[in-house]
Amino acid sequence: MTTIWIIEDDRWTDFAPITDNRPIYTIPFGGRSLLDRIRPWFPGYPTILHCRPGLSELLKELEPEQSVNPSIPDGPTALINGRVVMTARISTHMITAMQGGHPTLITTQNDWIALILPNGKDIKTWLASGRLSAESIYAQFEKKCDQVELADVTVFQTLTSPLSELNMLLNPDPRVTLGIDETRFGAQIALLNPAQIHIADSVQVDPFAVIDARKGPVVIADHAIIHSHSRLEGPLYIGAHSQILGGVVRGSSIGPHCKISGEMSQCIVAGYTNKAHDGFFGNSYLGYWVNIGADSVTSNLKNTYGAVSLERNGVHWNSNQQFLGSIIGDHAKLGIGTHLATGTIIGTGASISGTGIHDKWIPPFSWVTDDTFEPYDIDKWVVTARRVMARRKLELSAATETHMRQLWEDTQP
Repeated sequence: MTTIWIIEDDRWTDFAPITDNRPIYTIPFGGRSLLDRIRPWFPGYPTILHCRPGLSELLKELEPEQSVNPSIPDGPTALINGRVVMTARISTHMITAMQGGHPTLITTQNDWIALILPNGKDIKTWLASGRLSAESIYAQFEKKCDQVELADVTVFQTLTSPLSELNMLLNPDPRVTLGIDETRFGAQIALLNPAQIHIADSVQVDPFAVIDARKGPVVIADHAIIHSHSRLEGPLYIGAHSQILGGVVRGSSIGPHCKISGEMSQCIVAGYTNKAHDGFFGNSYLGYWVNIGADSVTSNLKNTYGAVSLERNGVHWNSNQQFLGSIIGDHAKLGIGTHLATGTIIGTGASISGTGIHDKWIPPFSWVTDDTFEPYDIDKWVVTARRVMARRKLELSAATETHMRQLWEDTQP
């Protein structure tokens, strides 16, 4: 039987800081990661996860039931680009090739989707080197494989791809049953278009909440709490154990164990993140364990209404998006009243305070105020991370601490 490998290719650097601590395929969008969207299409096929060597121990912790970076066995092997949003069309082409035993390269617009080989030994040394890229795949296999070019396929290309594709990613999991009995809640809770609403049985919805699915489905997962005076507008996903503390949340993906208040629109919040006070965030990505202070805001539209530019490590580029807020890495902290410009990127582990408009690029583990810009001492950062996680009755694991210390070393100027 063919073994399926989910691959993190060398494009992971394009998605930093989102991918500093995990492959792009493990981050949930609309309650499902790209990995979650791959698995159902290949029942019975063994799957293996591939990532850059320095991330393997942390990935084993995140996905304990999966094999991570083993030696490639001889025999039929299929590689899937971890940046792909899997569809029935892609899986049909893959299964046809796997069952036929034909070496096949599936591509879209100069990027690779999947590579099916009768024998994995052809890529054993090459894959272990970590130099996997679309260019190297084309160079090595373009003339050795049948080629299938697909159009209208989503493969993440840039840091902003998850945000630009968010409405599509918010399509509910097929296993979720939409439609709710309006009599389940009292008259003090407004359910608009209940046929497009799913609220898990364990969810608590307080009086005077509005759940509006007229523009798209609203899915609220197990043990979430919706407080009074919250307005939820679809398409929207609220993760397990998360709390909406009031305000307006629309068109967003909220991960598990988050606390959200104020106004949030077209955002992705990965998980265990707090934005528990007033303040606007739009068209933004907030990683894991982020804390947003009261009245902190991001701009998501330039005064000129033009496309938003981005900067990272001295490299500037045009996002080609009119609406774009901020990209905030894991474990970043914003003090009260922090103001972020359109297209701000905040690195993993950074701490920002002060009420001025901050630089659009904040490197990882920076300690930033209106007057200072200096490295965050890693030992102090570890102490803080342990305190933060202890509040959720979790511990900073040895694998996470080792990885974060190495990331600190790698990113210091």
